[in-house]
Amino acid sequence: MGNVSSSPVFKDIIVAVHGIGQQSRYSTVRSVATRLAASKTLFAGGKDRPVAPQPLGYFHSEVRGITSVSLLDDAAILAKTALASTGFAEVFWADIPEQVVQEGSTLEETKAWARTVVARAQALWMHAGRPGIVTPDFGLAAEVLDEIIETVYVLENLLFLADKAGLFKFDLRRVLEDYLGDVQIVTEFANYRSDIVVRFHQAMADIYEEQRKNGNQHVRLHVVAHSEGTVVSFLGLLQAMSGQQLTPPASPNDRPQLKDADQVPEWLKHVHGFMTIGSPIDKHLLLWPRLWNTLKPALADAVLPAGQIRWRNYYDYGDPIGFKLDTARRWLDHQQSKAFQFCGCPACRHDIGFARYLLPGKAHNDYWNDPDVFDHFVDDVVALPKANNPAAKRPTDKPVIPWLSPALPYVFSAAVLVVGVYLFCKAVANFTYPDDPLTKYFLFTAISVEPTPSVSRWGLFLNTLGIAGLIAGTTLFARFPRLAAGWLWKFAGWVAFVIGCLLYAALVSEPSRRESGAIFIWLVKWLVERLGIGSPITDIVIATTGTVLVALAVGVLGSWVTRRGKQGDEDRRQRWFLKGMRPLILCGAFAVAVIVASQLYPQDFGLDTKLTADEDKQLTKEQREIIKAAGFDREELDQLFKAKPVRLDRIARVKSFLTTRPPVWPVLLAAAGFLYLWWLATLIFDLAFVWQRYIRRSVANQRLREWGPDALRQSGDGRNQPEQCRNPARTSSGAQDGR
Repeated sequence: MGNVSSSPVFKDIIVAVHGIGQQSRYSTVRSVATRLAASKTLFAGGKDRPVAPQPLGYFHSEVRGITSVSLLDDAAILAKTALASTGFAEVFWADIPEQVVQEGSTLEETKAWARTVVARAQALWMHAGRPGIVTPDFGLAAEVLDEIIETVYVLENLLFLADKAGLFKFDLRRVLEDYLGDVQIVTEFANYRSDIVVRFHQAMADIYEEQRKNGNQHVRLHVVAHSEGTVVSFLGLLQAMSGQQLTPPASPNDRPQLKDADQVPEWLKHVHGFMTIGSPIDKHLLLWPRLWNTLKPALADAVLPAGQIRWRNYYDYGDPIGFKLDTARRWLDHQQSKAFQFCGCPACRHDIGFARYLLPGKAHNDYWNDPDVFDHFVDDVVALPKANNPAAKRPTDKPVIPWLSPALPYVFSAAVLVVGVYLFCKAVANFTYPDDPLTKYFLFTAISVEPTPSVSRWGLFLNTLGIAGLIAGTTLFARFPRLAAGWLWKFAGWVAFVIGCLLYAALVSEPSRRESGAIFIWLVKWLVERLGIGSPITDIVIATTGTVLVALAVGVLGSWVTRRGKQGDEDRRQRWFLKGMRPLILCGAFAVAVIVASQLYPQDFGLDTKLTADEDKQLTKEQREIIKAAGFDREELDQLFKAKPVRLDRIARVKSFLTTRPPVWPVLLAAAGFLYLWWLATLIFDLAFVWQRYIRRSVANQRLREWGPDALRQSGDGRNQPEQCRNPARTSSGAQDGR
């Protein structure tokens, strides 16, 4: 990073460390500076508000490769405020992974690398002695992970439309690929990881050295890190606490290296604050233990007062990357390191979670627009609150967000399914009961028959909800065992299926259920005739029961994909039918095709309305064929034969109106759209379920801890720092006022 440009003497310096993805130099430090510019604590006593946000060029150094420390604005504007003695600097490392990505031959493809992460989890489970009542199906987990990644790619197209509509802009695919790509580089490639962490060491050393040269021996450094930048900075701090220091390069073409010096660098003694937002440190500790095994941060306890580095972690429950860091506390407990003040007890609560951001996933970047998060860090850490100071106000949940944010993905999934069912039902209704005023007029005037009207808009809406409910229940019956193991989730699938059946029976009209289940009515009557027995069951019961049984069969076949192969955790990519959603979609498509075909072409299935013996005698052969081709229902036949006068002789005159059917291609197109939207709705549900259960509720981290070392299974509430919980001077202000 080079030397620090000439700068004034600062009391506090905020060092920003950016996170994943493509970054512009100084954009992260500008975001931090913008948030702190609005701080009432730091700007107390000021008159003219400072410029915020500043252009990127404002923070740029005059000399290439030199770390710059800048004031937020001109000193005259900041006079008599704490901002006048607060500097801002940045650790920039995005160019390292960017060069690797541009090279194109180093990083592993996203899905392939995700499978190696599953393999790591399986290795932990086996090393731990295979704990747990239910044996995890890691092959299934890898397949589900593939589908989740594919879902993100599909949702990117939907978010693109939202961007064009001016609703919001969020590149979900880039967040995923950038995060996984940066994680690969930091965790899997030792040389690149070393280069990145050296950037952090170099910046911290140069910033401190410049202040020391200016006679500032008491500067306080505060690290503000986001996303993967929290891992980089945490590694850098732990390496420094373990006695690793930079050695100067042997030649101009060489780079500085980290070497064991058995003593901590001077800059570490001046680190007083550590702010992490959206941090995945816990996942790195659990999945890549080799990154941390050689670190001995307790070495710094000899020179750093206990709790000097006031660590505050902030995470939104909707953030799929960052979460609480109780594993980090447990790891520090095991290392007996006391330099961090990072207690998880109810009184201190330095690990601060909340529900403040509406859109899941997008929450990972919404911290930068939240002044309350940064205000708390300023009031609780930078401003060094005293026992008699007002308590720092923690960011709390926003109204409605705690239940609305988790529900949104499920609502979106249900809406996609309802739209698909509506389009299909509408197309079938238009084909079966074409609403043509001219045809109605000629038929009524010629043969006194008024065609049966199509279902009303309200009826179509209720039918759509009922059918969507049955399909949703069938889908949940098939997907729950796939997404979560145990009898409880199988039972939940049965409950969802029963609810779907009840919605179908309650909302779908009897004529629609009778038409949908006409093939089952015909089958039962055929069996009754063959067996020579009577059937007390009504047609509507037969039709409804038949449709429900078909839905159950589809659900059973769809859940068959979760069965284990004979070889245990086989590579399910070798399967064809029993893979992903193929059984569910293909079986569902076949069932829908049979039911709808019998409804569209009842005469070909022998399901057309039968003429009575008296009616048949009144017709000629030509008239009989025309009526059969017309597909009259019983109500229309009654109109025809009970008309006064009977106009059977006119049937041949309106043959073209009776036998001409609408084109079938809209129904086929709607069927394809329905299957696609059903598939998409299911994938969205899977994504929401995995996020809600395994990330938001931290089930994945809990499982990994159960399979990890014994040290990480212990309590992580800062048990090695009991004096901090008893000493008000070292606890957060929230503990002082009893909150």
